[in-house]
Amino acid sequence: MGVIDALGAGYRIVVRRPYVIAVPVLVDLIIWLLPSFSILELIATRLGPENSATQPDGVVAFSQISWLLALFLPPTGLLAENLGTAGPTIELTNLGSVLGMTAVLLGGGAIISSVYLVLIANAIEGRKVSVELVPVLADKSPKYLALAVGAIAAMTAITAGFVFLAVGLSVATPSLPGFIAILLGLLLLMATVGLAVGIFAASLVMYFAILALILEPISVPDSIRRSIFFWRSNLGPAIVFVVLVTFMEIVLAFVWSRLSEATPGLIVSVFGSAFIGTGISAGSMVFYVNRLSLPHIAANDPLGA
Repeated sequence: MGVIDALGAGYRIVVRRPYVIAVPVLVDLIIWLLPSFSILELIATRLGPENSATQPDGVVAFSQISWLLALFLPPTGLLAENLGTAGPTIELTNLGSVLGMTAVLLGGGAIISSVYLVLIANAIEGRKVSVELVPVLADKSPKYLALAVGAIAAMTAITAGFVFLAVGLSVATPSLPGFIAILLGLLLLMATVGLAVGIFAASLVMYFAILALILEPISVPDSIRRSIFFWRSNLGPAIVFVVLVTFMEIVLAFVWSRLSEATPGLIVSVFGSAFIGTGISAGSMVFYVNRLSLPHIAANDPLGA
C-alpha cells in the first residue's frame, strides 16, 4: 500500500466512524471553558518589578501551561487560541504548584491521547468502541506518558548540555589564542549541528514509536527499537509519508488560522482540523501496519511482527 492509499484508507475510516474526531474537539472545548493555569506572575517576579508591566507576547503565551493538555494532540487548540479562555485564569505563584500542575496536565494529556489513538486503532481493526477499552487504556496510558516524558527529558538534558557548552566557550574564547578560539568556534558549530540533527532524528523515531506502542503489546524500549527497525526497512516510503503529512499540517494550519478569525470560520476550523488530523492519524496507523506486515520486512523483524 502506497502513501496516498494509506491516507485515503485513513479518511474512509474516519468517515465511517466519525465519533473518533470527538476527542480533539472536546479537548478544544476543555481548554477554552476550564480555568487556565498561568505562571505570568512567577515570571514577572523572576524578571523583577521594573519589567512586570511590560511582558512581551511570547512570555504571556509561554506562561499558559494549560496548553500541556493538548501537547499530544496536534489538531487541538484552535478554539482556545482564537477566542481566549472563557474560564478564569489561575496564577501559579511557586515552583511546587507549577511542577504539580505540569504533572497533572501531562498525565491528563497522555490519558486523553491514549483514548484518542485507541479509538482510532479500534476503528481500523473493526472492533467496537467498548471492547477492552479500560484495560487497554490502563496498559497504554502509562507507557505513552513514559515515552513522551522520556523523550522530553532527554531532549531537555541534551539542550541544557549544549547551552552549558556554548556559554562556557563564549566566556573562555576571548582569553585564548586565536587558533584555539577558532577550533572552539568550530566545535560549537559542530555541536549546534549535532543538536539539531539529534532532535530531528529523535522526533522521527518518536513518530512510529507511538504507533508501535498503541498498536502492539510491547514495552516502551521495544517501541523505540520497533520504530528504528521500521525506518531502516521502509526508509523511502516513510520519508515520503512524513514529508507529505508535515506539508499538509503546515499548509492547513495556516488555512485554519485564517478561517478562525471569525466565529463561523472558527467552528469550521475546529471540526476541520479534528477531521484532517484524525484522518492523518488513522492513515499513519494503516501505513505502519501495512508496511510492517510485508513478507520481506516481517521476515527480518527482530521483535516478531
